[in-house]
Amino acid sequence: MKKSMFKILCIDDNQNNLFTLDSILNQLEGIAISFALSAQEGLSTLLTQEIDLILLDIQMPEMDGFAAAKLIKANKKTSNIPIIFLTAVFQSEEFKKKGFDAGAVEYLTKPIDDNKLLNKMRLYQRLIESEKQLREQKSYMQKIIDLQEQILIVIDETVIFSANQRFFDFFDYQDLNEFHRHHNCICQLFIDEEGFLPSNFSESEGKPWLHTILKYPEKIHLAIVKHLNINVFMMVNATLIDADKELYVVTLADVTQMHRMKEQFRHQALTDELTGAFNRTKFNAVFEAAISNSDKTGFTLAMLDIDHFKAINDQYGHLQGDVILKELVTLIEDNIRNEDVLARWGGEEFMLVFFASMEKIIAHVEKLRLIIAEHPFSGMDDVHITISMGVGGYSAGMDEDVFLKEIDDALCQAKQSGRNRIKVIGR
Repeated sequence: MKKSMFKILCIDDNQNNLFTLDSILNQLEGIAISFALSAQEGLSTLLTQEIDLILLDIQMPEMDGFAAAKLIKANKKTSNIPIIFLTAVFQSEEFKKKGFDAGAVEYLTKPIDDNKLLNKMRLYQRLIESEKQLREQKSYMQKIIDLQEQILIVIDETVIFSANQRFFDFFDYQDLNEFHRHHNCICQLFIDEEGFLPSNFSESEGKPWLHTILKYPEKIHLAIVKHLNINVFMMVNATLIDADKELYVVTLADVTQMHRMKEQFRHQALTDELTGAFNRTKFNAVFEAAISNSDKTGFTLAMLDIDHFKAINDQYGHLQGDVILKELVTLIEDNIRNEDVLARWGGEEFMLVFFASMEKIIAHVEKLRLIIAEHPFSGMDDVHITISMGVGGYSAGMDEDVFLKEIDDALCQAKQSGRNRIKVIGR
């Protein structure tokens, strides 16, 4: 990294004093010296040039060094520039205190000790050069971080300490102060949905979402956030970087496209290609989950079959048979609850899982049978399509294979007794 010039501004209304300072300071390497014959001229120089250190005389007309120092420290652009007072008159402890109160880092008296001044200058030159390098390195690192597509933040248990530009661009905040005026935690931007990181946060309980990530680092953790009124899926990772201060680096990567593709593949894997109903794989998963929870929530199972479907295929063709299957699925889904599950079992057979007791479902499935019998299916003119059903309620502890066979037997009895009817297990 190229070493920059160390820029010193000398402010003194005495030309001879400035000449003396110039003679002494030129013994240093890598410096650039500017001069001002008044406080006003010095202030003007500070606003137009980059200065690293100020040597400031106190006794000057119109504005003395104390007043000038206070103005320098009050200006955001110049407030961090070190000030060394030089004085031949104000040498008492009272004035030294006044100088330090005004913002000075050193208070040196005249006549100037050349070696002492040079040693001070070398010390501040090294310190300021080190600070510059640290600032440059920090600036480089921030630029690299800001180039990341991921949102990156540094947090503790309560606040965000820093964030990259992607954070501000995505959430539309000017700075962290604006963010903290609206939110205590980034998790408050999360949308609560089962299977995703929660939005809950309290000062006493901390961040459950962060604890979840840290406890299960091997898992993929997703959060949903709103961006331009669209749900965006974020993969969230967290790493502890300072155990003493409990600081964490958290990254949020937009995986919306990947998540949607995954959901699409998952939907395709669980959906019957022809009808759009769930397939047997999905039914098995729902059935197993329903049995596991049967001690808390009962359910009813119905197996239905299209009457005389082979004859329909033979007379009207398989393409017409496909039309009937698709219309049947649409008709059933329009007349069951959102929580109920329809799955194609195979051929013209379907399974319906109702998360309610059989007593509550009997009237419902009977109504569904009548709706189907009265529906004018496309291309069938005056021919009515009907279904037969086997229905039964599951009781906790029942053998699932025995239960499925009883449902299948009930369906067979419904078809054998004339079709277009419902047979309930045990009735």
